[in-house]
Amino acid sequence: MCIRDRWVACQSGGQVPTVIVGDKNNYSRYWALNQSFQQFPQQPGGQDTQLAQAGFTNLVFNNVPWLQDDHAPTNGLAFLNENYWELIVNDKANFYVQDFVKPPNQDAMTSLLVWAGNASCSNIQRQGAFTALTA
Repeated sequence: MCIRDRWVACQSGGQVPTVIVGDKNNYSRYWALNQSFQQFPQQPGGQDTQLAQAGFTNLVFNNVPWLQDDHAPTNGLAFLNENYWELIVNDKANFYVQDFVKPPNQDAMTSLLVWAGNASCSNIQRQGAFTALTA
């Protein structure tokens, strides 16, 4: 299966992945494939301007930003549709600051900042991944 096929498998009713995340090897390979088509000065659509202005270097595949992430699995690539992801926060641990305490052996005060939550996906069928891309 090629990247285009995985992309099509994630589509439905006009919904497409909103971001592609991969390791630096696949990012570099995709960049090299497109280098011969690159025009200078760069034409609109060559990168996601909002991400670029925020300091994120990115390429574009089907008008969707392709990002490099050092924490992505080696030779992995993920197609994510952010419309189906939600961050669920525990109301009892939403940046709750515990009382300050003074350790007996220091001239300082410490406290714990507590947060608990979970990322939730409501439509896993609109997500996709490659786990072993090779040259």
